[in-house]
Formats: sequence, C-alpha cells, structure tokens
Amino acid sequence: MLSTVLASVGHGHGRVRAVHGWVSPEGALSAECMAIHFRELAHGTAAEGAQFTVRILGPRARCVACGTTYEPVHSMGRCPKCHGNVIQMEERLPLGVDRIELETP
Repeated sequence: MLSTVLASVGHGHGRVRAVHGWVSPEGALSAECMAIHFRELAHGTAAEGAQFTVRILGPRARCVACGTTYEPVHSMGRCPKCHGNVIQMEERLPLGVDRIELETP
C-alpha cells in the first residue's frame, strides 16, 4: 500500500498527511497490523508520520438474475433489487487506497 501512496504522490510533491484505505475480509492482515507495518515502512519517506486509517470491506455478491452487485447481510441474503436468491460471490482485491491527503505549503 505504501508503494501505491508514494507512486501517486510523486517525488518532490510534498509530504503525505493522511492515507485512507481498505482491506478485504480475506486479507491476511488485520487493520491494526496494517497500520503498524505502514508506519514502520513509511519511516524516511514522504509518508512518514502520516495518519493511516483502513476499513474492512464486507463480502460482495452479484445477483445472477438481474446483475445487481451488493454486500449481503448474511450468506443466504436475497438480492435487494429483485429479491432473487441465486447469487455469486465476487472476489475483491486484498487492499486499496481510497484517498491520500497532502500537506499544503
């Protein structure tokens, strides 16, 4: 995640004030563990000292009947649009960045 942040900011474009991201429930690390690793890896970079927040995303399903994508409330949830009961669980990327905040000079 740090490499994504630093590549997005570019060299010489200021310091990163905050990073807001997400992790899928299948991700190998907890949100707390990710924050610890981010702080350690950011040492000596433009992201050193940045606030790091990450949210855990729920599972995502797609209704086979109408194609609606949604986060089911439980494993046997019906489609919120057509109330169909045949769903396909979709894979998510393990993590991502929602927003990067930079310090303003």
